[in-house]
Amino acid sequence: MAASSFWRGLAPVWLRILAGLLLFPLLWLGLELLAHGLLPVALADRLAEFLILLTIVAAGIAAAFLIRKSSMRGAIVMSSLALFAYAIGSLTMISAQLPETAPGAGDSFSFKIPPDGADSHLAAPNEASPEPETPAVSGSLPEFPWPPPAASASYVLPDRLLDGYRTLGDVTEAILAALEQNGYVERSFFRTEPGGVALVTRLERINDDGSPSAENERWPASVKRDEATRTLFEFLQGLFFVDPGHYRLIVFVLQDLPFAQSADTITAEEARAWLTSGVNVLSPQIAKRPFNGGHVTVLIYEFASDGSKVQVVTSQLTGKQHLEKAGLLIVLDKVQ
Repeated sequence: MAASSFWRGLAPVWLRILAGLLLFPLLWLGLELLAHGLLPVALADRLAEFLILLTIVAAGIAAAFLIRKSSMRGAIVMSSLALFAYAIGSLTMISAQLPETAPGAGDSFSFKIPPDGADSHLAAPNEASPEPETPAVSGSLPEFPWPPPAASASYVLPDRLLDGYRTLGDVTEAILAALEQNGYVERSFFRTEPGGVALVTRLERINDDGSPSAENERWPASVKRDEATRTLFEFLQGLFFVDPGHYRLIVFVLQDLPFAQSADTITAEEARAWLTSGVNVLSPQIAKRPFNGGHVTVLIYEFASDGSKVQVVTSQLTGKQHLEKAGLLIVLDKVQ
C-alpha cells in the first residue's frame, strides 16, 4: 500500500515543473505538425506571426494542464517519454548531417573519361595502363543529370544565331559574352550523356515579369534559414528556405542530338549545387570540338518561395521571354 500510495500520490513541485518544461517543446511540435496539415502554405506575415504565438500559448497551456496535478508515476512517465523523444530526434539530426558516402567513395558528379566513340579523343593515346583519371589529365566534364529534369520553360535558339560558329568553344564564348554583359558572372560546365555540353548559371531572384531583381537582392547569399530557428519538423523534412519571391536558374544545352526532358523535378537546393559541382571552364580539347549542325536548347528552372518552402513551378513566361527579360537574347543576336 505504501508503494502504491507513493506512486499515485501527487508528484513534488520540482518534478512537475521539470515534466512541464520537457513536454512543452514536444507539444509545440505536435501543434505545428497539425498546423502544417490543416492550414494553407501561404499566409500573410501578420497572420503567420499570430498563429505562431497562438501555438506557443496553446502548447504552454497544454503542458501546464497535463502536469498540474500529475502523480509521481505520471510525472516520471511523461519526463521519460520526452527525454526519449529528444534522444531519437538528436540521433536523426546527427545522421542527417553526416555525409552519405565516405570521402573518396564516389560522388554523384564525378570526372569521367567519356565512353569510346563519344569523346574518346580526349583520352591520352597509347596508354597501356591508364593512371587514375583527374580533371587536369582527362579534360573531361562531370555529368549533367540526363535526361534533364523537367524545366519550367524552354527555348531552342534559332539556327541563324549559330551560323558563324564552328566549334563548341566559339558557341560557348558567344553565350558567355551575353551572360557577362548582363551580370551572370558565375557559371559551371557539365557533359551531357549524348556527348554535348551543359552550361549552368547561378540561381538568381527575379521580378514577376521575369526581369532580374535589384542587384542587392538578385543573388541570394544564404538561402537556408539559421539552423537555430528551425524546428525539428522542418529539419527532418529537409525544407529549403529563401525569402518569398521567384527565382531562376538557366541551363544552356549545346549538342547535335535531340532530347526530351524527364518527368523528374529538381529542388532549388539541388539546382544551386550545380554551380559548384561543375567545372569552371571548358578544356581546350573540348572547346575545339566541331559544332556544325549543333543546337542550343535553353532550359529555365523557375522556383517560387512563400518563405517557408521552395518548389519548382511551371513558368508563366515562355523560355524566349525569360531570355529577353534577362537581356541575353538581344546580346546573342548582336554578337552574330
